[in-house]
Amino acid sequence: MERARLARLSEGQRDCLRLVLAHKSSKDIGRLLGISNHTVDQRLKAAMRILGAPSRVEAAQLHAALERTRQPLVYQMPDIADPVVPATIASSAEAMGAAVGSVREERALFHAFPPPDQRPLPLPLPYRGGTPDDLTALQRLGWILAIVMLIALIFGIFVAGFEALSRLGLAIG
Repeated sequence: MERARLARLSEGQRDCLRLVLAHKSSKDIGRLLGISNHTVDQRLKAAMRILGAPSRVEAAQLHAALERTRQPLVYQMPDIADPVVPATIASSAEAMGAAVGSVREERALFHAFPPPDQRPLPLPLPYRGGTPDDLTALQRLGWILAIVMLIALIFGIFVAGFEALSRLGLAIG
């Protein structure tokens, strides 16, 4: 009788149940199969009715048991690269040659070089949702000195420019 229920499932319903067993959401399943997430939900509801299961996960587990291809319920995307130790990375030419056709090895190159710090220097004003009290006392003092030096430099440039203009005016006159 169980085989009869399995035979009543369409191939689309079976595909959806297999992907539910792989912990995919309706949106992910729809993207993978090229259908809308509403169609995925309809297929899963029909499969639940046919198999007599109260939830989509139980329907997927029952389907896997009936097919005798039960997969473990472990969530790991197949295209996620394993952590890479930077010291084990070969030269970039060798690594690029090894990465052809393999998403895992291609992504391993990006793990070898950590992303640069997005904000290496704390700014004196709140930046992107920061609070005004993000700076330590030493950082505040550093910013005050930097601003004073910048003002002195700009003032010096203006004074030198005005002096040059006055000398130019005396030389012409």
